[in-house]
Amino acid sequence: MYTSSKLITVDQAKEMSETFVADLETANTTIQGCDENGKKFKVSASSYYTLEELEAYIEYLKTEAQDKDYVVEGIRIYFGVYPEVAEKGGYNTCFLSPAGRKKGGVGGSETPGDITDLDPLNHGTEGQPPEATYPQ
Repeated sequence: MYTSSKLITVDQAKEMSETFVADLETANTTIQGCDENGKKFKVSASSYYTLEELEAYIEYLKTEAQDKDYVVEGIRIYFGVYPEVAEKGGYNTCFLSPAGRKKGGVGGSETPGDITDLDPLNHGTEGQPPEATYPQ
């Protein structure tokens, strides 16, 4: 059975999700129409990836990292907003970026850096923004 000090309870996740969405709703009300074109920021509270997508991405990272002499130590999650010219223009998103070190390299910090020679993963499916809190 998997155990980790990084696991949180369902109640903790629920509270954090509800707080995040409440804060997003406040921020969205404050910033609506704030860009130079009058475009509104469209919030999404979650992003969904299938287990198969994540497993395939991790396998891609392992294979490509090996081929390019990197050691992938983890995955960093970034938050972003699609540019207006994109299909989901104005919506926020999160994407996964491989983090690690060049083989044989010495790390300068405890936290590994992003490996920009390997592509990040994006295009998960979002919930019903912004009101879809945990659990869906």
